[in-house]
Amino acid sequence: KRPLPLHFPPLVLAEVESVNIDIQAELAHRRDLRSLCCVTIDPKEAKDFDDAVSIESTEGGNWLLGVHIADVSHYVSEGSAVDREAQNRGTSVYLLDQVIPMLPEKLSSDVCTLMPRQDRLAVSVMIELDASGRVVQFEILDSIVRSSARLTYDEVQAVFDQRQDDMGAAYPYVDILQKLIEVSRSLESRRKERGALNFDLPSPLVELDAMGEPTGLGRYPRFLSHRLVEECMLIANECVGQMMHQDSQPALYRVHAEPDAQKLKQFADYVGARGFKLDKKPSPADLQKMLGRVAQRRDAALINRLLLRAMMRAEYSSNSVGHYGLASEHYLHFTSP
Repeated sequence: KRPLPLHFPPLVLAEVESVNIDIQAELAHRRDLRSLCCVTIDPKEAKDFDDAVSIESTEGGNWLLGVHIADVSHYVSEGSAVDREAQNRGTSVYLLDQVIPMLPEKLSSDVCTLMPRQDRLAVSVMIELDASGRVVQFEILDSIVRSSARLTYDEVQAVFDQRQDDMGAAYPYVDILQKLIEVSRSLESRRKERGALNFDLPSPLVELDAMGEPTGLGRYPRFLSHRLVEECMLIANECVGQMMHQDSQPALYRVHAEPDAQKLKQFADYVGARGFKLDKKPSPADLQKMLGRVAQRRDAALINRLLLRAMMRAEYSSNSVGHYGLASEHYLHFTSP
């Protein structure tokens, strides 16, 4: 075991200090999307904003969904001091009251953050969708974006609930957000049709006092605004995964094997004793229907957790063998830069 690294080596900090955003130099080989109205949607306590979303109507009556991810790789060269330190850390560490970042603050909270009204380098996935949420075509491109606003989940949810007094920064973007929720609902419906599982389990919330001491336990609210962002990220990840597989490009896929047979039998015995029959080898669609049938029961959360425990752990792999829970053929974590 080793302690978490709280400070960055001087060589890493010196390397980061030389970083700047030269937009004019990048215009020659990037798509200029700064005129596109895109917004970030994050928790109100978030300090960095990795992803932004946009939506437009096409001439043919379809939707053009844009998912724009901060281009971290542009600033972290392979083999550099920053790259070596990032590999050593492996990931950012999110504690209850603080974050220990994988990259120095100038990168993680400034130049690699899609701050409102600031030009930023991104990788954008532009996805044309029909009314049913089917992908007609998509394009992946290096871009320059300018976020129009930094919105929170609470503000966006206030739009959907028609609580004008609580909309805050989201008020000028009501029309765009309504379009985004329409698209996300179509995407969610399409996922469920193909058999994707949707575990609607609350995330635990630890309440802290001014001294950082735990004072209580609660649950994070689960909003429609969360689902909006999730659906946009899921479809972008699938498009990039499909492209990487088709082009035989090396990539780390997020893969998920079929459930453990013994654990699945135990789950089937539990729900069977409560009057719900399950096939010996159920499909993801069968399991999703089961979750829907028990959604209003008092023990619905328990049933969700028992099924979740029957699932195999998702892993990263260079082989794209599919994601059982998402019913996705090719899936990876492009949207987590």
